[in-house]
Amino acid sequence: MSQSNRLPTVQVAKRFGVSLRTIERWLDSETLNFPRPITINRRRYWVEAEIEVWEIERRRQQEDERAEAAKKAAQRVSNHSERNCERVCPIRCPVAFMNHNGLASKSLAG
Repeated sequence: MSQSNRLPTVQVAKRFGVSLRTIERWLDSETLNFPRPITINRRRYWVEAEIEVWEIERRRQQEDERAEAAKKAAQRVSNHSERNCERVCPIRCPVAFMNHNGLASKSLAG
């Protein structure tokens, strides 16, 4: 393995825009599955290819989480009834806000 394939801790932190302590936390996290470093002379180095794979997996996981959140939000809106809206959330609910302010009919009409 050549020297260029290994990243020291400082470069890994800079790559992600985080502190050295955050890298420590990522290593301690069991759910994050952050790659393990190689220790050479009490200094830690990461294999660049492993970091890249982790980045891709992490990005995919975050996209999946966003898609799931959007799906849940859409489900909440589709389950929304006007009767329930006025009783439960007359001010906070966007549907109620539009209905109470006449915006629903205006936006549909025009």
